Amino acid sequence: MAEEHKEELNATSVLPSNTEGVIFEGAPLSVQSRSIHLEGYELISELGHGGMGTVFLARQKQLNRLVAIKSLKVDTKNAEYSKWLSTEAITMAALNHPNIVGIYELLQDHQNIYLVMEYIPGHTSIRDLIKRFKSIPEELVIIILISVVKGLMYIHSKEFIHRDMKPDNILVYTEAPIEGLGLQQIFELPETRIKICDFGIASHTAPKNATIKVEPQTGNIMGSPNYMAPEQCFDDGEVDFRSDIYALAGTAIFMLTGGPPFKFKDRESLLEYKMEHDIPSPAEMGVKVSSRLSQIITKMGRLLPEERYQSYEELLNDLEMALDRLPDRKVITWTQKRARFWKSVNIITLLVLMLAALTLSYRYIHNKYFKVRMISLSSSLSLWRGERSAWTVDQYNADDKPSVMTALQTTPPIRLMRAIFPGQCLDFSARHPVDGEMVFEVSDDTNHSVLKWSYDHIKKKNSFVFTVNGNAHVIDDIHPKKETDWFSFRFALLPKGIVLLIEDELVCMVRTQEMKTSYFTVQLTTTPMASLKHIYIYDRKQ
Repeated sequence: MAEEHKEELNATSVLPSNTEGVIFEGAPLSVQSRSIHLEGYELISELGHGGMGTVFLARQKQLNRLVAIKSLKVDTKNAEYSKWLSTEAITMAALNHPNIVGIYELLQDHQNIYLVMEYIPGHTSIRDLIKRFKSIPEELVIIILISVVKGLMYIHSKEFIHRDMKPDNILVYTEAPIEGLGLQQIFELPETRIKICDFGIASHTAPKNATIKVEPQTGNIMGSPNYMAPEQCFDDGEVDFRSDIYALAGTAIFMLTGGPPFKFKDRESLLEYKMEHDIPSPAEMGVKVSSRLSQIITKMGRLLPEERYQSYEELLNDLEMALDRLPDRKVITWTQKRARFWKSVNIITLLVLMLAALTLSYRYIHNKYFKVRMISLSSSLSLWRGERSAWTVDQYNADDKPSVMTALQTTPPIRLMRAIFPGQCLDFSARHPVDGEMVFEVSDDTNHSVLKWSYDHIKKKNSFVFTVNGNAHVIDDIHPKKETDWFSFRFALLPKGIVLLIEDELVCMVRTQEMKTSYFTVQLTTTPMASLKHIYIYDRKQ
């Protein structure tokens, strides 16, 4: 019965089409779900259920795009844990990596916290691939593991661990439909990408008096028993990134064999067995793989955390080496197919076309895979906190016409919800074409950096004063501009300092106390008109 219930929860039903004939993924909303009202969003269907809550398909009204919304149940009896969960969800929304499902916004009511996330059409998971293909070849397993490790390495650099790595939480993103395609064809598509999802029980740094895990005998272990590390089941406070590595080893076994590493009918027997045994190697499971991959999975799945990989960098290096040394690689990438085409062209035409193709290919690959594609944080007022009634947003889709935030009167401060971490930069452009002053602030609990910008139309002069922790720095050698021109600004957060650039020129570098999680605030103090655009937060290039 338990398996049948589980299959029922995982099943996907098709909703009736809407007035435009669009058929949505998921199951119809339950009576309870229809009672949920989230400002700015329209719930469409239920994509899935889990121990932590429900995942909905929804439409974001202002941007008219589909999103996934995951509800996390708030423990009303444990106020400290609920506060911690809310704080962690806000911090998680700052994560941005190509192998992680993006989190756009955080909403909350008295019963639930809602994470507004990137919607992956089709929601094809590793488990779905196994249902269709029974198992995954070694080469593709390594390719998937490399992508997952890159994503986990990123969240670990932000001091997070996932805590629920399993086949269901690894998605295969493609822009084109994959029905009728073989495994090799799916991974040869140029846009195919592996994404980690479901951060519903991800852990950052929990307060000591917050109950973040229930004892196993209550039946509410936070995680998936088939894949979670032994220390995650029983030892409070001993869970770290090596627990995710262990769970990924079990997921690798699942990809190679079509089943979990341990086969027990009841959870208690499974957990007791895991407390005394390593994850079996692929050879022990009867799977023929290279000795190098077998050794990697064996080390990942050791019972004791200190016997597993001690860094993601070491694991990633071993996986990439294992992929390079496979004797018969069968997956032909898009780049390899194009190379075969050029070989069929005669030598003179080849030389001419190669010069053009190299330039175009570099731009395409750079923009497609390496250039960070970000949406300006000026695109929606829902990304800001504070009194926003004086602000409006002009929405555009084209790159040459970005979204612009404008205020036509003096305003109290508004604060950007997305946090800025040490090692990151905040870029934005602004203008205020009439007399007066506006203020930008980037501050944490101990460091306060305030840039005051005033304009005098009679003198045609822009004046800047940058104050950091009470120490003022006057900046007056900025090139003059017309009152309608835009100024570009950049705040770069160092471990113990902050750098200010105006118009791409370094104007001030100030030493501070240790920088922590910071937030960006804007206020029109005396100027009655100002605009903002091109607001981005990103990791500073090393």
